[in-house]
Amino acid sequence: MRRPERENTMQRSSLAAVLSIVGLVCCEAAAEEPAPPLERVATGFRLAEGPVWDGENLIFSDVFPSKIHKLGSDGTVSTIRSDTRKGAGLAFDSKHRLLICEVDGFRVTRIEKDGTETILAESFAGKKLNGPNDLAVDAKDGIYFTDPLFLNKDKREQDKEAVYYISPEGKVLRVADDLEKPNGIALDKDGKTLFVADTVKSKLRAYPVNEDGTLGEGRDFGTLPGPDGVRVDLDGKVYAAGKTGIAVWDASGKRLGTLKVPAPLTSLAFGGADRRTMFITTNPSVFKIRLDQAIKMLTADEK
Repeated sequence: MRRPERENTMQRSSLAAVLSIVGLVCCEAAAEEPAPPLERVATGFRLAEGPVWDGENLIFSDVFPSKIHKLGSDGTVSTIRSDTRKGAGLAFDSKHRLLICEVDGFRVTRIEKDGTETILAESFAGKKLNGPNDLAVDAKDGIYFTDPLFLNKDKREQDKEAVYYISPEGKVLRVADDLEKPNGIALDKDGKTLFVADTVKSKLRAYPVNEDGTLGEGRDFGTLPGPDGVRVDLDGKVYAAGKTGIAVWDASGKRLGTLKVPAPLTSLAFGGADRRTMFITTNPSVFKIRLDQAIKMLTADEK
């Protein structure tokens, strides 16, 4: 989460204080125009998040208005879903059904082909979830999701901010609870490693994936200030959106550098016909850049 909804002074003040501590409050007005070949393709959002490619278009959330938008190939933006209960992370399963992490709904839902909703997870051990934030789908249609506590602290029921797995059979398992603020999440291209951003600890963690979907012991994969969205490209390179830009590692964990973006980052996705265009979501805007150009623009920085 990058910016709280302005509902009332008390909520705004308390949440802003929390987000300031973890370095997530930024001023949208301070954003600068991007330098080519980084292109701003849409703007005017309150908190753009959860980008995912549907094969032809970019689908993404605007969290605080509780909307999901479609960015078409012609550059037009249309709203495809409203009242998502602060929907954030998005993904598609193998049947191309849209999956949504609902922060204010305290649940993960699936949009069926007829437009109806199916609740996939809303509790663990009989207690309401904190506020699912981001998710990743494996080859069996099992779903990993993070459940941090950014909002609704007065409604907390879970004892941990954790990572969960919804098995193909629908069982909800807690698979990692060694993170302080789990946020972005992604599987590697083989589905054998799960990457999870820990925003407060400024770390990217890597977990081996077991055959049953559970996770082995995690390890530190990399560091960056305030990591949020995480993705892995077709070549196995790992990308994490953070406070200072998008950090990139090769598959072995070697830091390649950081792509600077002139706005507070939330997440990224790969799209285009060859899946080699990177779309980047920020508080107010969506950017895009070709991957080969992005790699050339990486700057050496903190390790």
